[in-house]
Amino acid sequence: MAQSQGWARRYFKAFCKGFFVAVPVAVTFLDRVACVARVEGASMQ
Repeated sequence: MAQSQGWARRYFKAFCKGFFVAVPVAVTFLDRVACVARVEGASMQ
């Protein structure tokens, strides 16, 4: 039982690390894409 709990804890730690790395990257990427789409949409009008 203790072994499976350690596995879950390790998995949770890895998930949190990946989450904290992925969120800023995703926000930056989506911000760039939204900005480009907004500029192109304004120039097309």
